[in-house]
Amino acid sequence: MYSTKASDLRVKPVKMDTDLPIPGIHEPLHNTSFCYILCGGPGSGKSTTLKNLLTQKHMFGRKYDRVEIYSPSLSTIDFPIDPKRLHTEINVTEIQKTMNDLEEGESCLFVFDDAPTLIPRGKDGLVLARMCMNRRHLSKGKGSFCSVLITTQKMNMLPTSIRAAANALFLWRSASERELKTVYDEYISDLSESDFRSLCDFVWKKNTHEFLFIRLDRLKEHGKYHASFEEIKFF
Repeated sequence: MYSTKASDLRVKPVKMDTDLPIPGIHEPLHNTSFCYILCGGPGSGKSTTLKNLLTQKHMFGRKYDRVEIYSPSLSTIDFPIDPKRLHTEINVTEIQKTMNDLEEGESCLFVFDDAPTLIPRGKDGLVLARMCMNRRHLSKGKGSFCSVLITTQKMNMLPTSIRAAANALFLWRSASERELKTVYDEYISDLSESDFRSLCDFVWKKNTHEFLFIRLDRLKEHGKYHASFEEIKFF
């Protein structure tokens, strides 16, 4: 049992310009700045989910002023991409310029598809990690912000600094014990490891393409875990 002694000191919330929600984005997706990691093997449904996230009006379709896509393969998919916004490799200087050029109130969504093959090593890799961590505050325009979507076949192939920046995960079925162990150790503090494995089995047994969506900024009693986008209730 615990108790507290009253104090007249209070920490008051500070409203950020970047906390203003984007209208029309439905739960459980973020309607403010986010960093999502989509992790699944070939054929899991990862690319289909990414396409839906970027095109559906109740998701992120036409919600961001700019969408910049970095991918070695999306050009081969039936995908409505402006060729000027599709890049086959990461240029950190261009990314920084895009952020700096955002006008007041503008937003930009960066998509890094198959990220481990794209992320540069050394100094440029650190700049990219910093962008993921500080995405709400990097642009110069008042009220402007960035969000990040990252896809990968394996969680362990992403740098730890980028994994730490995520505030939500999409997880498809994995046969790798190491992968599940990484997810549990780095992100799950409110379930035992056996309960987490049971939760994964509950979601993945429904359908081959079903994913576990985890809102890392929520408690499990308040919409943290989802079977695809359906909230999982705990009894």
